[in-house]
Amino acid sequence: MACLTLLQFFRHEKCYVAKGKTPLFNFDLLKNKPFSLGCLLVLLVYSTSSSFFLVFALFLQNGLGFNAFDAGLIFAPASIGFVLSSLNAPYWIKRFGGKAIMTGGLLYMLSFIALIVAVSALLPAISSITASLFVIVPILILLGYGQGFVMTPLLNIVLAFVNVRFAGMASGVIATLQQIGAAFGVAIVSMLVQWHFNDMDTLSFVTYQNAFVHSMLYNVMAAFIVFYLLKSLHRK
Repeated sequence: MACLTLLQFFRHEKCYVAKGKTPLFNFDLLKNKPFSLGCLLVLLVYSTSSSFFLVFALFLQNGLGFNAFDAGLIFAPASIGFVLSSLNAPYWIKRFGGKAIMTGGLLYMLSFIALIVAVSALLPAISSITASLFVIVPILILLGYGQGFVMTPLLNIVLAFVNVRFAGMASGVIATLQQIGAAFGVAIVSMLVQWHFNDMDTLSFVTYQNAFVHSMLYNVMAAFIVFYLLKSLHRK
């Protein structure tokens, strides 16, 4: 049904263009390769953001037994990193150009890898969890910094490849892809997490730990593709 609806929308918009009217979305925009790559980039970046917050909150509260307030406090370092990079990103991009945002994308990917390693090393003992948080918190700061470094200038970078007369239409497409990306990321990691929960009578700490580690492999893969796409766009 969704495919049929999309096909009908495609035909409707093409018909509008043929009549000389202004369509909701001009599919000729997708012939712009840098913009198409940028759309994929936006979708992937926002999918990693929403999926991470969901699975990490699940691990902290159900796996480690934190209440909602304490779990929220552990997310705070990532927010601090995001704010700092949002303030610094324009300066570094002005100075180093596309290489700066590529570095942010690389940092984002490496932060996910470091977080997976840190969570994998956790033991259910209280002393181990407390000690590991001193390692996890700096990683969260770096993760938020990398995320902010990519997200803050991303929309301007993608829209720079679009003719000014299509700017409003392209902005709407990107805003829509942000929401689709968020839903897509949640759907992917939810399936991976549920795969770990199947056939489990008791959901132990190790179950949530493994669910987090394996589901975040999607984020590593997506972040790597983001880095590669940023590199491709920088060449253009």
